[in-house]
Amino acid sequence: MNMISSQPTSAPLSQGTKRSEDYPVDPIFFRKVDIFPGQKLLYKGRSAPDTVWTVKSIQTDAGKKGYKYVDVIHKLSDYVVLSNGVEVKQMTFGYMSYSAIWRLA
Repeated sequence: MNMISSQPTSAPLSQGTKRSEDYPVDPIFFRKVDIFPGQKLLYKGRSAPDTVWTVKSIQTDAGKKGYKYVDVIHKLSDYVVLSNGVEVKQMTFGYMSYSAIWRLA
C-alpha cells in the first residue's frame, strides 16, 4: 500500500498548500502547484495542436488594488499568461486545468 507521509520534507508552505512532490503528477488534470512561470504546457486544441506554450506570468485578484503578479496559483480564478513565441493567451487557471486541452509538457 502506498502511503503519503504526513511529516514535512522541507520548509512549511502556507496553510492549505500541498506540495507537488507529495502527489503523482497528472499531466492532463494538473493542480495549482504544478503551474509556475517558466512551466511548459502542450496545447492539444484544434488550432495548432501539439504546440508548446510557456507560462509567462500569473496574476491574482488583489481586491481594490486590481491584480498583482505572483509566482504560484492561489485561486481557480487566477489568470495565467501563456506564450508560444508568436501568440500570447490569457485564461483562468480553472479553465486551463479542467478543459483537458492543456497538458504538462
